Amino acid sequence: MAVIGALKREGWSYDEITAVYEEDTYLVGKKYRAKAEEHRELYLKMTYEKVTDVPIELVKAVGKKDKKAGYALSDDAFVKELVLREKMIHVRGAFYRYTDVGCWTMLPVKAFQQLVISLLGEYHMPIKASKFKEITCLAGVMLNKDIIFNSNRNFLNMRNGMLNLKDLTLHDHDPSYYSTIQLPYCFDPSVECPRFLQFLDEILPDQNVQKVIQEVLGSCLSSDTSYERCIFLYGGGGNGKNTLLEVLTGMVAHENVSNVTYADFRDRFRLANLENKLLNCSGVILSREN
Repeated sequence: MAVIGALKREGWSYDEITAVYEEDTYLVGKKYRAKAEEHRELYLKMTYEKVTDVPIELVKAVGKKDKKAGYALSDDAFVKELVLREKMIHVRGAFYRYTDVGCWTMLPVKAFQQLVISLLGEYHMPIKASKFKEITCLAGVMLNKDIIFNSNRNFLNMRNGMLNLKDLTLHDHDPSYYSTIQLPYCFDPSVECPRFLQFLDEILPDQNVQKVIQEVLGSCLSSDTSYERCIFLYGGGGNGKNTLLEVLTGMVAHENVSNVTYADFRDRFRLANLENKLLNCSGVILSREN
C-alpha cells in the first residue's frame, strides 16, 4: 500500500501502476503477482482508491510527529529527499550514483543500505527491515531509467571533461552522457610519447604495421563495437606482446578491462562480464601441432 500511495502522489495513473506491478523485473509487486489472477485487479483498485493523493512536502515540519520517533516522512518524500542529496538512478535492477569525477558508478547494495539508514536516522525514523524493503522497492520504480550506458560513441570521458571525437573539443562532464567509463588521465593534445614510439620501433620496425597497432589501441579507448573484430598478438616469448597489453591496460584503466577467455566466449553467463568494458584480454592461447 505504501508504494501504491507514493506512486499515486507522484501522479502515476492506475494503469501505469498496474503495469509496474505486472512487470516481474521490479522488486515491488511480488505479493500481488502471487495472488490469483481474479483477485489482482480487485486488490489493486481498492488500494489505489484508498490511499491519499495529497502531496507531502519535503520538510520535517509537515511530517507526522511522534513522541518517540520524531518526525516521519512518507516513503515517496523519503526517496525524493534521498535523490536531492545523491544523484541516483535505477537501471536494470541496480542503483547507480553520479560521482564528483564525472561518471556513473554502480552503487553496491550495502552502500545503498547505508545511505538509507543514515537518512532514516537523521529523521529519527525507525530502522526496520520492512521499511527498508518498501523504500528500496519504491526507489527502484521512481528512479528507474530505460537507458543504455556509454551509448554516446562520439565522446570519451576524460578526467578533465568529455572529449568530442569529431572535432577534439572538450566539454564539461554532465550526468546526461550516462557514462560509466572514464579514462584515468586528462586530455592534453600537446603531450607526446617518444618512449612508446621507440618501443614500437624495437618490436615492429614496419611503419605500416605500427600505424595499424596505434589504430587498434586508439579504438580500444572508445565504447564503439561496430567493427566486431578481435585482435590476436602472435609470436614467441620476449617479443613485446605482454608489454603492449600492459600499456593498453594502463590506457583504459584496470577497472575497464575484463578477462573472459577465448574458450569461455560460448558461455553466455561469462559474456556478461564484458558489459560496460572497453577491453577484454583473454590471455595466452597455446597452438596445436597436427
